[in-house]
Amino acid sequence: MTKKLNQVTCITVDVVNSRKHRKREELEKIITAINQKYQESLLVPFVIRSGDELFGISKNIGNGYDVYKSLYALTKKHNTPVYIGVGVGDLFEENHTNSDLVQGDAIWHAADALKSLKEKNKLMKTIHQHSNKSFQYEFKVSKDMNINTAINYFVFFIMEKISKRTEKQHYIIDLIENNPSKKYKEFAEELNYDDKHVVSNVSKLLRRAEYDVVKEAETSFIHLLQSLTLSGESGDLDG
Repeated sequence: MTKKLNQVTCITVDVVNSRKHRKREELEKIITAINQKYQESLLVPFVIRSGDELFGISKNIGNGYDVYKSLYALTKKHNTPVYIGVGVGDLFEENHTNSDLVQGDAIWHAADALKSLKEKNKLMKTIHQHSNKSFQYEFKVSKDMNINTAINYFVFFIMEKISKRTEKQHYIIDLIENNPSKKYKEFAEELNYDDKHVVSNVSKLLRRAEYDVVKEAETSFIHLLQSLTLSGESGDLDG
């Protein structure tokens, strides 16, 4: 029996209107940043394939979601409009570190999600119409499109909150998440805040960014994907 790795996340990225937007240099910068930041959690580091497609695999769902969010920030930073297909599922152990030969549900789900985006899947029509045209995404975790549609609405409402944040809110949240052991008052110098008011100012900015509710929603989302893919392993999800 072929051995499998469970609950991995595959991400494929393609540049929108790639014939019009030549973004090779920007893609190189994006994968360098991703591979450096997540080197410990990537089964397959991100590579450029077919000229303008990025491909990589994360060891688990939580790390995969973190990579997805970093891609949102980096493609925005480098002005690179993209389609992103995210597939969650299992992976055959054989050739699992080879980007050209790796196989499994996670790979096929990511490919299907990317294809669905480009072909404007009718079930996702409303999400696609209201999503940021520079960052179009789709998640696939199941053969059941009703489940995938619900998952993508979950992501859509999270991304709506994130996309409305100011640059300063993004900056502070990045500081906090990249330095989890630090207390708010330790960011005073970096934020150019008076020591007396740094805690209240940071708290106010986080409240306006709806940080706590988004963080809780993201945690719930990851737990949901974990539950769904565990069900899939026992045959309950896909029948």
